[in-house]
Amino acid sequence: MSKPVRTSYARLAAAILVPLAVLLAVYYAANGDLSSFGGQTLRLTVDAPSKVALSEGTTPVTLKLALTNRSGATVQLGAGDPCKVLRWAVQAPGDVFVQSKGADCTPEATSRAIASGEIIERTETIQLDSKRFQPGVTYTVFVQLYGQSATADFTTER
Repeated sequence: MSKPVRTSYARLAAAILVPLAVLLAVYYAANGDLSSFGGQTLRLTVDAPSKVALSEGTTPVTLKLALTNRSGATVQLGAGDPCKVLRWAVQAPGDVFVQSKGADCTPEATSRAIASGEIIERTETIQLDSKRFQPGVTYTVFVQLYGQSATADFTTER
């Protein structure tokens, strides 16, 4: 004769809560509203070439930016100054400052709305002062677009 099966309240709670948590995560991810889970409502990503060949004078580096609204609502983007919508700086290993956007300015609209799930994509070409960079070093470019920040690494070569 077998022993009677005893009810395990922990197993019962897990059997109910685990599928419920998975369903909620799928629902919120499908609707683009990940802010409830503590993630960033706005997310900036930056893609830079892995290798940058230094040239005489200045070296152009093309960055691909993507700002994604992961919230469930339209978000108003803003920058206090038309010259600070896009900002960037480059650092060497050890957080050593190398170069920034500086006073270069192409005035842009200081505010813009981004709808739920919308992605703002843009390509920016930054001009590196080749004298400031050494071949074979991996640098980090810090980019800020409408106050959202991201980084990307690139290695210089001759």
